[in-house]
Amino acid sequence: METLLRDMVGWLSVLPTLAGLIVSALNLGRSRWVGLLVGGFGVETLVSIFYRIATLMIGRGSMSTTSIGLTFTLASLVGLLANAAIVGGIAGLLSELRAATAAQAAQVEP
Repeated sequence: METLLRDMVGWLSVLPTLAGLIVSALNLGRSRWVGLLVGGFGVETLVSIFYRIATLMIGRGSMSTTSIGLTFTLASLVGLLANAAIVGGIAGLLSELRAATAAQAAQVEP
């Protein structure tokens, strides 16, 4: 029972990236940067799921020590790229927002 509870808490860590993927996908087409966010959150969700599955496989002894190190290193690198994509997408969105706000302020002033 303790293992099941611990595994459920671990699977909850997938929810924030999944929520980011859904929220971004619902706004697809509103900005050119949203596609980058969808890709970043999608890959980060897959990496989170991979970590959960790999942890289960390690617990069952299905992975060798060599393959554990290699796969976790590769997953970390892919996760790093996904996080960079998310940061880039947010930076792009904020840049567009700043430009739109400045244009709107210029129209209001006489």
